[in-house]
Amino acid sequence: MTKDKQKIEDDKIVLTKQIKENEQISEDLKREQRKWQEQLEESSWQLKQQTDRITSLYQELAHFGDKTAHYNQEEIQDIYRNVQSVLRSQEETVESAYRKSSRQLEDTNERLYKERGALEW
Repeated sequence: MTKDKQKIEDDKIVLTKQIKENEQISEDLKREQRKWQEQLEESSWQLKQQTDRITSLYQELAHFGDKTAHYNQEEIQDIYRNVQSVLRSQEETVESAYRKSSRQLEDTNERLYKERGALEW
């Protein structure tokens, strides 16, 4: 094998390795994104459960004549809505970051495929 052909073969090996590494990184990102989404969903669910529990307690207090219970109940609902908003914002930020990273990996792999395809076979 000539020196030029060996260089081409070495370049193909390097490009193929880079492509496989990027594909693995992409799969890792997808798993990590799913994990983040599950954690955010779990946090949201727990927040809802706790808010409902506290609201129920304030309803009981109001039933027994506590004058501030209704006000406190509204405050809890406001806090819940604010935290939900923050969770949604975090979810959107995480999704956007993963989409951007994924797209960059796809673009890089596309370039590597073209570069590898341009080499002599």
